[in-house]
Amino acid sequence: MGRKRLQTIILCAVAAIAWQFYDDIEMTDTPSSQPDDLLQTYLQNSETVRFDKNGVAKDSVGAREIRYFTGRSRGELTQASISRTLAINESWSARAEQGSVDEETQTVVLQGQVVLDHDSNDIQLKTEQLDLDLAKDIAHTDALVTLSHHGAITQSEGLTADLKQQTFHFLHKVHSVYAPLKP
Repeated sequence: MGRKRLQTIILCAVAAIAWQFYDDIEMTDTPSSQPDDLLQTYLQNSETVRFDKNGVAKDSVGAREIRYFTGRSRGELTQASISRTLAINESWSARAEQGSVDEETQTVVLQGQVVLDHDSNDIQLKTEQLDLDLAKDIAHTDALVTLSHHGAITQSEGLTADLKQQTFHFLHKVHSVYAPLKP
């Protein structure tokens, strides 16, 4: 093998190694940043059910559409529905036009024609915005709320409710009308 040919082969090998090294530097110098609004998961007509340690369903979050984005810890809901089992024959459920769910904090925010029902009696709550803490069974809103139960209707600006104990604390401008049910 001639000296010129050997020099050419060595030069090509060194150039290939240098190119590879240069390419690696290029890759590591550029930080990989993903936009935080990139759609990561899309679910249609979906429901997520969580179970307790005994295998009994404790709550569910469903929606016509659920979207999870990169860089966010919450999912966005369209036509949301929430259900929470308190005991074997006692539960509450809520539905709304839209909402968001945060899996880490076990909270749900519902917006737009929110209706919350206690499933074993006639308690019904209506509002435009409602925050739900699924771990504590607490509902809260600062919006105008209407609560109806056994012929009584109470309106208030804001409410905090313990859904497990079925206690409702009205915050401001409370107005109540009681009309007994007819036998």
